[in-house]
Amino acid sequence: ETRAYVFELFITKKMYEKAYLFAQSYGVEQIDPDSLFLLCTEQIKRSEDEEDDFLIRISMKMFMEGKYDRSLLHYLCLYYKGPTKEMYLLWEKAKEYEINTVELEESILVQMLYTTEFIEQADEVYTSYKMHGTDKEILTAYLNYFSQCYFVEDAVVGEKLFPELEEKYLKDEPLSDAGKLALLKFYANHKELQEEKEEQIDALLLEYTGREMYFDFYKQFGKHLQSKYFLYDKVFVTYKTKEKGQVILHYSLGETEEDFHKEEMEQVYDGIYVRQFVLFFGESLSYYIEGNGKNGKCITESGKITRTDIYGEENENRYDLLNDMFMTLTL
Repeated sequence: ETRAYVFELFITKKMYEKAYLFAQSYGVEQIDPDSLFLLCTEQIKRSEDEEDDFLIRISMKMFMEGKYDRSLLHYLCLYYKGPTKEMYLLWEKAKEYEINTVELEESILVQMLYTTEFIEQADEVYTSYKMHGTDKEILTAYLNYFSQCYFVEDAVVGEKLFPELEEKYLKDEPLSDAGKLALLKFYANHKELQEEKEEQIDALLLEYTGREMYFDFYKQFGKHLQSKYFLYDKVFVTYKTKEKGQVILHYSLGETEEDFHKEEMEQVYDGIYVRQFVLFFGESLSYYIEGNGKNGKCITESGKITRTDIYGEENENRYDLLNDMFMTLTL
């Protein structure tokens, strides 16, 4: 109580410098919030926007308690670095006051990328920073990171990611494999877009099939593209892992599941292993995969794929004719 009284005395007499030194020495736990807020605003004026760790800390305390003004928000936007959710709350309020938030946005984006502590509103922060920010490397890193999350990990990402990727792709701006493959996968997952985006899909398929990079989602494209890139007769065994080391595929194409072949799977992209097979109508592929687990090598996945799709292409090749024969015999 004595410390609180001394502090209030300094504030009442407008001895702000002594009050500030007193708060630094003895803490602010027992200080009246209104008096502490007054001290923050006065000290921010005196600081001339110079960074001060103690001032940042007590100013953020005031903000989280709902006591702030334009000057306090501006000061925190310049220097505060803390939990991503708290920085977003600060960003949201600063936007209401039309305060420059570039430094804060940069801190939020960089922290999300390095700590993987994400917020649902990441797209909003990214869009705002894109309008006013100057560090293009941060923008590129953001797109690459969330493209990787979507493509490799099937993560739910902000809906604004894909228009950004598409814009860069159409402008022929540099775009990573993660970005282009994420865009291609997005088209595969949205059939309603495929007719409109066929030119982009065609170009991307040409690039990645030309590099022998095949993925199971290619089968979600229409008959024309599947025929053009010889996908109609393929089935894909896909395995994803973050573990290092060999991935061994055991498979059988026979009617019995006794005779299994064994081969090492090829890593097509970061942690994604794919083996493609040609199957006729009614044929089945049984398989199991041996990978690295916590306790060494173990069977990590197994399954069975049976080809049941029917393609009615007008210009049939020898494969189609053979497939028709198998289908007729099966039915």
